[in-house]
Amino acid sequence: MPIDAYNLYTKYEPGRKVYIKMKDRYYANNTQTQSLDLGSLYAGTQVGRISGVEYEAAIKRGCSKVDENTLVNHLTIAAAKNNANTNKLVELDGVQFSEASVGKKYFDKSLNASPTWTATNHTLTDASGNTIIVRVSEFANFSAKNVPTGNGKIRGILTKYNSDFQFMIRTENDVQLNGPRVDSAPPIGGSALTYDATLNEPFTSYLTVNQQVFPKYINDAVQGSRYWQVKTFSGNKYIQMSSFGGTPEANRTLFFVPVDFTAASTFSFMSKLGFSNGNPLKVYYTTNYVPGSDATAATLTQIMGLTISPGLATGYPATFTPSGTWNIPASLTGNGFIVFEYVGNGSGGTTTTAQIDDIVIN
Repeated sequence: MPIDAYNLYTKYEPGRKVYIKMKDRYYANNTQTQSLDLGSLYAGTQVGRISGVEYEAAIKRGCSKVDENTLVNHLTIAAAKNNANTNKLVELDGVQFSEASVGKKYFDKSLNASPTWTATNHTLTDASGNTIIVRVSEFANFSAKNVPTGNGKIRGILTKYNSDFQFMIRTENDVQLNGPRVDSAPPIGGSALTYDATLNEPFTSYLTVNQQVFPKYINDAVQGSRYWQVKTFSGNKYIQMSSFGGTPEANRTLFFVPVDFTAASTFSFMSKLGFSNGNPLKVYYTTNYVPGSDATAATLTQIMGLTISPGLATGYPATFTPSGTWNIPASLTGNGFIVFEYVGNGSGGTTTTAQIDDIVIN
């Protein structure tokens, strides 16, 4: 029921029973929002807003008022996404904003597909990987505040636009994400780490296509939900990562290779970039990463001078590109990791497919 007025919560607070005078009102079934629109006649054929001078005569406050907590529906994301729940007050527990929203504002043009948009769509996720859109208007009084990074509960109105369920926050107090953040795509593998001075990894021993758990290495989807996977083409095996296809998301995925830097002397690998719209690949070393821990807490030092495949905009190069040899500095000692980093974004960013093969340490 659109009304051309603001601060309506001071007159019609949550839990207040109201009566609607239907005289001179019009209604229509809005298939775009899966709702019944009720208002004044607009342009002769449409339902529009009730004006600021007449809404108080059309909407009457009742004497009954119940506590908001008796009205709220406590649901999971999966259960909430049902047409029967649209336009209801819903509270979701055990949720957090996606990595793409961390460090951003509630209204943030950098997350919008178009600079003309007056609202930002954030993604809310739970530990099972279920997601729902949280839409915040540029005109919300908290739009310039930072999106919270923690895990917890969020309350709001469930709406729907075409096929997308959208969660609408009423005030900043609806967001109670005060608990520790949950890693919905934790580091995997690493059950048989060995810090060796030599390595020759052509990935031929991995028999399962799309395998992403590697006992000898750690595979960590730091941002997003995609991991490096074993792939095969023309009898050759390699690992691959891409932000192309599927549900668009921001990705930062790391592949950790353990090394005894004291005993090792050189490092090299082969790469191939396909359907390239930018280079998503960098290589680092680290000596303070704790296996299975938060990778963002580790110090990563980029290895410069390596050659990365130039890639092709359409298809793949015929052969892998040798990286050249990196001579491990004598000052770099102790156990640590070589780290392959893929950074991409399926929402208007780099979606290049990166392939890695023949990792060699001597």
